[in-house]
Amino acid sequence: MRAGRLDAGDMRRLLADIIKPPKGADQKSLVTEGGYKVFEDVVIAAEQDDDGTSGKRGSGNRLVVAANAEDWRRLEQFIDKLDKPQPQVAIEVMIVDVTLQQIKNLGTQVFNLKGKSPGAGVNMEFLNLSEDSILQQSPAAQPESPSTHPTYMEIPKGSIDSSTFVTLGKAGTGTSPGNIWGLIRATWGITNSQVVSQPYQVVNNNQTCTVDIKNSRRAAGDIEFSKTNNALQKYTDVSAATTVTITPCINLAGNIDLTIDVAADGFIEGSIANTFTNHITTKTSMATGEVLVIGGLKKSNISEKTFKTPLLSEIPILGNLFKSKEKRKDESNLFVFIRPSVMKPQLDGLPDEYTQLKLDYAKYQIMKSDSYVKDRDPIQRFYFQPAHQTIKSKLADAANGILRPIDDFTYGRSRPKSVNLSLDPYFKVTESLEKAKRERLLVRAHTKKLTTHQGYRHSA
Repeated sequence: MRAGRLDAGDMRRLLADIIKPPKGADQKSLVTEGGYKVFEDVVIAAEQDDDGTSGKRGSGNRLVVAANAEDWRRLEQFIDKLDKPQPQVAIEVMIVDVTLQQIKNLGTQVFNLKGKSPGAGVNMEFLNLSEDSILQQSPAAQPESPSTHPTYMEIPKGSIDSSTFVTLGKAGTGTSPGNIWGLIRATWGITNSQVVSQPYQVVNNNQTCTVDIKNSRRAAGDIEFSKTNNALQKYTDVSAATTVTITPCINLAGNIDLTIDVAADGFIEGSIANTFTNHITTKTSMATGEVLVIGGLKKSNISEKTFKTPLLSEIPILGNLFKSKEKRKDESNLFVFIRPSVMKPQLDGLPDEYTQLKLDYAKYQIMKSDSYVKDRDPIQRFYFQPAHQTIKSKLADAANGILRPIDDFTYGRSRPKSVNLSLDPYFKVTESLEKAKRERLLVRAHTKKLTTHQGYRHSA
């Protein structure tokens, strides 16, 4: 027989547990009915392996049962009661990653004193801001040799972001550098970003589904040396993923018991090659359509940097010209929203309520971006007519919320309405078996009727 809805391997194990004798019994079978042993020589096999896979060509979800007629009738009743359409669970997951970044910076850099050398061919430069990329150097500002460090006097006009820095001295042009001898920077920046991902899946009852969202960075790897001793820096991809694993189970009350496991990876600040993992495991019971919010996956990092020139930075008030201080605070909060919905089995071929909701949303997104409907120019509509459809019907469909490709696919307007079973080898075999079964039943009924009739004549 073919298992219609349940997995054949699961059905085999379930029937084997039903018919097996109790533990500790020496006899082959102690299951009795009316004083007679039953299920003595029953063999049950599934075409699939125990892991749900089968590499044999032409295999399917069939259950093979070898038993006598009486045992088969008993097993058939069990199978009919168990092999029913099972509800499914639609799971919507929304992952929101909220990052807040605050940067405060106050510092200066000075070259000489008002750009004038103290004498004897000595120049002084206090690079308190040198760690940051403050110079947008043009080719004119590049040093002639790698060993020569560019000074502020070599910075052309427009090479420094005036919205971030205040310059001391006179700026030059692209061909004639000026005499910029100092920079002052005072910034306070706040950056707030949100990354939202909203996948959804449909899963069988009591089956596990996984939502996996990955983020990768390019990180420096090993260094290889060629035969000529040239060093080659290799790079590798380092991944950090947010994985949500959910196992739903619908109980008798119609609620959904969820087993949830959330693992969120992140990159360690200052090291793109190293990651960390936050992990949450929980169980909950929800009604269909309710929303569960999982939080607590928070990362906070506070760093302070100070650059200063010894001795000069300790002078009150004036020492601020010889130091720089930066304070940075990074906060990251991860929220996981989960909404399960029970999908009842539909035996009439039409979509259920949840599927219809998603179909309507997909149609809305497509029709919202349909320029043909929005464009009211009759000349454009005449020259660019819709394919396989008139202009009038296209506009009428848009007014009624109909999108032919999705609606035709949903309601199966292009699929065959009937199947010629006499030409299908599988159904031909099935029909012959059913015909033989009906003939056997007719023979039994005729024999029973004849026996009853003869017994009546004898008693008369």
